[in-house]
Amino acid sequence: MFLKTVKIVVWILILAACNGQNTPQTRTTIPTTPTLTPTPIAQPSAIPTTEATPANERNLVIWWPDALSPNDRAEVTELLNQQIRDFSVSENDQVNLTFRLKRYSDVGGIISTLRAANGVAPGALPDLTLIRREDLLSAIQSGLVYPLEGLVSFGVINGIYDSALELGQYQDQLYALPYMQEIQIVAYHDTETIAGWTFDDVLTREQVIVFPARRVNGVNRLFFAQYLAAGGTLPLSDGSIEINRQALLDVLSYYEAAYQQGLIPDDMPNYTTVSDYLPAFILEELDTAVISTTTYFDLRSSGESVMVAPLPTRDGDPIGLLNGWLWVITTSNTEQQELAASFINWMMDIQRQTDFASAVHMLPSQRSALQRLDRSVVDVSRLDSISEGAFPPYGDLLNGSVARVLQNGFISVINGESSAEDAVQDIIDQLNTE
Repeated sequence: MFLKTVKIVVWILILAACNGQNTPQTRTTIPTTPTLTPTPIAQPSAIPTTEATPANERNLVIWWPDALSPNDRAEVTELLNQQIRDFSVSENDQVNLTFRLKRYSDVGGIISTLRAANGVAPGALPDLTLIRREDLLSAIQSGLVYPLEGLVSFGVINGIYDSALELGQYQDQLYALPYMQEIQIVAYHDTETIAGWTFDDVLTREQVIVFPARRVNGVNRLFFAQYLAAGGTLPLSDGSIEINRQALLDVLSYYEAAYQQGLIPDDMPNYTTVSDYLPAFILEELDTAVISTTTYFDLRSSGESVMVAPLPTRDGDPIGLLNGWLWVITTSNTEQQELAASFINWMMDIQRQTDFASAVHMLPSQRSALQRLDRSVVDVSRLDSISEGAFPPYGDLLNGSVARVLQNGFISVINGESSAEDAVQDIIDQLNTE
């Protein structure tokens, strides 16, 4: 009973972290004097300095998403303060950093404010911020962010996982630099590593793997990544797709077999987020589930004996579903762009990125940083191979009607309404009439 109570408490804390919290919009000016006692970033008042402002001092305005400085993680705030102050010291105290902690998606958050102020009050915008991959394309098309080519250190770019680097690319240009990764992976309750994760391995073990199957808009990202891993085709530039019939059939045949073996819970087609089943997984009512690497970090840090594995694929390729936080430069001033890039290069130092990733329970985008993570907490070897083979959300590039056809076919198989063969033919027939 005591153990179950502890797990319920863990579930509540992790669920709160998954859902996120809206923090008030606040502002703090980080001082350039390194001897001052650090003040939490979220304090609304400016920190005074007794020294005269140097004549050649430069200003850098940064908006920081509150998800990367959680209220319940004082160690994150302390580390972030220290890394920012050390940057000022590295610049001979000639950079005045104005740091604003902001909500991300809500009204008054980073994204909405960037869009609202871009045309009417560009002077109110930051020089640098972090955004999510799903907002990058619209930010580029709206002229809110600028290319990073020639600004960010080649050594930094070269050290980032190729899969992560794709998150920040658009039309062969780098507009955003991956900082913290979040990858959807398989987690299971055990103390031993399970080696095989092909479709056949999962079916032979009769393993129930729950995941958010429903997508209100778009195609299920796991299903589409498995299709790509089986040799499937990427979306075309107009959002259409030329279906690889065999790849699609192989994936849907796996789900048909899983349904027939009773490996798909009746309510799984209605799951839209990890939160729908995370409590049951933490209480070990479910043995295996798809969760984010951040939740895996949280569970392992709380003492849970949870193991990590790649998503199942036809051939056993170690894949995951990749997302994350990306650095973007939002000033058109070339001198400010260079200063912003200097700050990015500073924060992307291997040890600094490792330290921050460990504190915030996320994966760093650079291989050398990930390999420095605490191996007693996370399975670094597995996470390295999954990061290498992770898929960006390619399914989100499909146009609405194509995504809907694929999603409906997928759901029809996992709820037993259609065979894999019939679903594939129906998908192809519908796409040919689009």
